[in-house]
This record gives sequence, structure tokens and C-alpha cells, in this order.
Amino acid sequence: MLEQVVRLFAALFVFFLGFILGSTREGRRVSNIIAKLLLYLFIPAIIIYKVASTQLGIIVQYAVLVTAVFWLTLGSAAILVPRILREYSEKTIGAAILAAGIHNSGFLPIPLMLMLYGDAGPAALYSTIASIHASIIVPIIVGLYRAEKRNEEGSVARIVLRSIIAYPPFIALLAGLASRGFMTTCPDQVVSTLSSLYTISAEATLISFYLVGAALRQSGLGLDKPVLVITLWRLIVEPIITLIVILSVNPAIGELWIRGLIIESFMPPATMNIVVAVIYGLDYKVVAKSIGISTPFSIALALLQFFIN
Repeated sequence: MLEQVVRLFAALFVFFLGFILGSTREGRRVSNIIAKLLLYLFIPAIIIYKVASTQLGIIVQYAVLVTAVFWLTLGSAAILVPRILREYSEKTIGAAILAAGIHNSGFLPIPLMLMLYGDAGPAALYSTIASIHASIIVPIIVGLYRAEKRNEEGSVARIVLRSIIAYPPFIALLAGLASRGFMTTCPDQVVSTLSSLYTISAEATLISFYLVGAALRQSGLGLDKPVLVITLWRLIVEPIITLIVILSVNPAIGELWIRGLIIESFMPPATMNIVVAVIYGLDYKVVAKSIGISTPFSIALALLQFFIN
């Protein structure tokens, strides 16, 4: 319990630091450095160790669950959001689909899982699987709704392939699978060292709360119909879909992994959606405002879930 309290205060300190500095030039530079450290170092280290040391059956079941939840959530958003927001522009609808269907699966749930349960593995693996699926669907959504549509034959396939190959957590997933035999035969001292590196990397993910604070500072708060629809998907629709999938499959993966799925289900929209919206001319302000509105509720629900058995 003492460790959780220390992590909580550390997370709050880093969060408020990000909130205070997030809109400054130096603060944005720090955000960029933290994001790269998480993406290229800490999260891959967690994934490699967790995939290499976890039972393959659990990994496969978890991947199936994540895949089902991802496509059901994104599919429902792609079908229903354009109808609900039919009076809005295509760039707003496209941004709303992405924000409703693709949530923050790494930078927020990883430190939350560590802080609450002492294990960031489920969130790190979820983030990797979800990001692979996102790399497939994002170019398609962008192609349908971006401000300037171009007819580029084969471009979507090339973008998808490049996105997957260049994504460090995906490389870490492959490395973890390749290392499974090594973990059972290598000396205990090596396993202990790898375990220590995993622990250090997991604890280091608490710095991602800086990104949460910075994102809230930059996005601000504002409630309109698109933001309300996105928030509805993030806090109600995906949690319901997740519970239905869990109850339908009844997976034998353990309570920690189930709780990881539930926490992921009500996370706010991914901050990467803002980047995509800016680059391709979608309505980035809708994404930013929905992050600002839903993030406090997402954190509160994660804490509530921890205290409810």
C-alpha cells in the first residue's frame, strides 16, 4: 500500500508539472522527449519481458479480446457517429470517429496499472495490439474524411505497412515472442537482471502523467455535440462492449488482465489523434476538447474500479 501511495504522489507531482509547463515552448520540448523515451525505450522493455515471461495462452487470449473490443468500438463509431453528427463537416466527423474509437491505450493506462496494481504489463501489451490495429484503420478514416482527398493508388497499404514496421512496441512484441525459449534456459542472474530492467522501465512510465497534464493544459475544456458524442463512446459505449466481450468469451487469463481490459475501456481519446487531425486537416480542436473533458472522468473511473471488488 505504501508503494501505491508513493506512486500516487509522484504521478500527481508530474501531472501538475505538465499542466503548469505544458503550454510553454520548453514544456512542449519536454513532452516530446518524454514521449520518445516511453515509445522507444520504456514501453518496449516492458513488452519484451512481459511477452517473454507470460504464458502464451494468456497472450493469445488477451490479443483476441483486445482485437474484438477495438474493432467493435471503432466499427460502431464509424457507423453511428456520421449519422449522429450529420449536420457537421466531414473533417469534424472524421476526427470524432478517430477520437471515439481509438483511445489512449499506453501513456495513461500503463502508469495507472502500475500505480494501482504494481504491474504495467497488461496495459503495455494492450497498447501494442491496439496500435497495430490503429495503424491499419487510421489511414482509411483519414482517406475518407480529410480536407483534401487525393487518389493515391496503393498509398494506404504502404502507409499501413510502414506504420507497423516502424512502430517500436511492435518490434518489441516480436522480440518478446522470439525470447520465450531463451527465458527458460538462461542463467538465473540474467533473468534477475532482465526483471530489474522491467521494474525500472515500469516505474519510469509514471512520467507519462506529464503528458496528460500538458494535454489538458493545451486542450482546455469545452462541451458541444461532437465532444459529447466522443465522451459518450469513451465512458459508456466501449466499457459496455468490453464487458459484453469478456462475459461472452469468459477468458481464463486472471483478474489482473481482466482489470487491465476494463481500465483501458474508459480511457480518453489518444493524443495521437490530435497529431493525425492536424497533419491531415481534420478538426483537431474537437479531439483536444474531448481529451480535456474525458480524462478526469477516466482517471476517476480507474480509481473507482480499483476500490470496487
